[in-house]
Amino acid sequence: FQKYFADYYSEIDAPFYVAIGNHDYTLNEQAQVEYSALNSQWIMPALYYSHKHPESNPIADFIVLDSDLPNTTQSLWLDDVLRKSHANWQILCAHHQIFAASVDQEMAVEGFHNMLVPNFCGRFQIIISGHEHNKQVWQMDEGNGCKYKQIIIGTGGHLLFDTRQFIAQTGLTPDYYSTNFGFGYFEVRSDRINYQLISVTGTMAGTLEEGILTDVT
Repeated sequence: FQKYFADYYSEIDAPFYVAIGNHDYTLNEQAQVEYSALNSQWIMPALYYSHKHPESNPIADFIVLDSDLPNTTQSLWLDDVLRKSHANWQILCAHHQIFAASVDQEMAVEGFHNMLVPNFCGRFQIIISGHEHNKQVWQMDEGNGCKYKQIIIGTGGHLLFDTRQFIAQTGLTPDYYSTNFGFGYFEVRSDRINYQLISVTGTMAGTLEEGILTDVT
């Protein structure tokens, strides 16, 4: 934690709301939760949790999921959170994506998709993920009114994966794809989400308006 988090980000005056990932489960996933008590900048009260912003009259509910354990318990919890949400936006965050051009569509991803799409599609507008070591933006339409924006930002590590050869296998075309190092910046307003995917080679910008999925520019 000290080497890969505190030493890097201690000078940034902002909280980090953390999602559990697959590599955490190879060691001690509960340690990720327990570190919250040692560093106030690191926020992970549980393996999955929600955060309202602002706390009073929230514009957005950020719902952080455990994509490695898409089980009934988490599904029931998510149903309750979404049912009680009165925010303008319901934004899902998770380590794994629910759709991507991927080297290997692991069972965790398949199970995560199967938990979310049949049960919750239409109840969230956007899901932000990592895992794939590249950037992808997909405007998904799975039929029966199931539309959502999938944004993948996995370019903060030391390895990058080029999965363009797998895009053809999906039969679809992403709105955006990049294998350059970078990060994402989101501005959430009551009527829209403006976002930028910032890379060393340039910036892609897009807007998600309430009730309308718009093309990126």
